[in-house]
Amino acid sequence: MFGPAARNRTLGVLASEAVNPDVSRRLLACNGSGLHADVLAVAPYFTPAMTRGNSRRDSDVLTLDAMFNASAESEWAFVDRYMRGHKEAADQYGLQLMLYESGTGLVNENSIVQTALAIAYNRDPRVEQVLRNYTESMLSRLGVSRMMYFSHVGLPSRYGSWGIIESLDQAPADAPKLRGLLAAASALAPSQCRDAGTHWGRALWQGAAFSGQVER
Repeated sequence: MFGPAARNRTLGVLASEAVNPDVSRRLLACNGSGLHADVLAVAPYFTPAMTRGNSRRDSDVLTLDAMFNASAESEWAFVDRYMRGHKEAADQYGLQLMLYESGTGLVNENSIVQTALAIAYNRDPRVEQVLRNYTESMLSRLGVSRMMYFSHVGLPSRYGSWGIIESLDQAPADAPKLRGLLAAASALAPSQCRDAGTHWGRALWQGAAFSGQVER
């Protein structure tokens, strides 16, 4: 649609499967696809197990403390391993690595018990540090250049607790996921930008994406 200028105005994005870096390796190698793209994109949700052995049975349900400790440690190791695989695949072709979706993903729509646990997890003050660690790890240690959090506003339900905030007028004091993202934004903002935390916070509050630089 842009004619000869299209290559300078658009990015070619190849979407892959987050938990399986081999999909990225095969996708990029297929018919030279990696030579004609700009971005490899995945959606690495942070999803600690809610049940022992990830059985998904209510009889095996974990406590919140277990989810924030042993279960979280296992999930961190899993996310770290597969994200490094995607980064290696992207680097092989000189592509940027982006997240077309990201965040916490706890869902068992067939269980009232596990739905309540997922909602409690996403409202727990400890999730602030989880979101901060997750965001800082993606944008600094794991080499992600852009990430889109899913989603900005949304009420929790049996289908997930996706929103950073649950309503547009929710106070930050009652929104631990928002506080975690604001803290990460402030920590990652360029040192030369004065009052970076305020600018980043405003951008996040209005639903804008951030990527290691202040978007104006």
